[in-house]
This record gives sequence, C-alpha cells and structure tokens, in this order.
Amino acid sequence: MHKADESLARRVRDTLRQHGDLRSNEVLVAAENGVVTLEGWVDDIWIGAAIEKFAANIPGVLRVDSQLKVRTELGAEAQAKQTEFGTAKRARAITGRGL
Repeated sequence: MHKADESLARRVRDTLRQHGDLRSNEVLVAAENGVVTLEGWVDDIWIGAAIEKFAANIPGVLRVDSQLKVRTELGAEAQAKQTEFGTAKRARAITGRGL
C-alpha cells in the first residue's frame, strides 16, 4: 500500500471513529488509488449507508466499494418492522405526507 493510500484509509477510519453512533469498530477500511473499500458488519442498512456516505465525502476518495454486511441478529419479525418503518419514512420524505 502506498503512503497516500495509507493516509486516505486512516482519514476515513478517523472520520468514522468521530461518529460513535455508527458503531464502525467492526468495519475494515482499505484504500487503493482513491478507491476506499469497506468490509465488515453493520447493525442495519441505514448505518451502512451512513458509513458509505461519510467515506465518500472525504477529500481524495474517488469511489467507495462497500462490502458491508448487515447483521441478522434481529430476527425476521424485527427486521420486517424496521423495513416497514424505513419504507414509511422514505415515503413521507418523498411525498411530504404519511402513507
């Protein structure tokens, strides 16, 4: 890994650590020629999306290759409720009103 790649990966890790609510301690960060690769586990898709967004907004990042996986510890019923809530929330954001 080149020094520029090491520096970029370190900046991404430092940025993620500043946002403790992302629980990014199980996310591995690597960089090569401006492409940041994220690997590991996240609690839900929203946290994964936030991590990807934070990484993409760091100067020097040309692209984010996300290999993040969502934990399935919640169980099917809890995940369904979470998905239903997220869908309703997105619909309200798009339409400006509830379903």
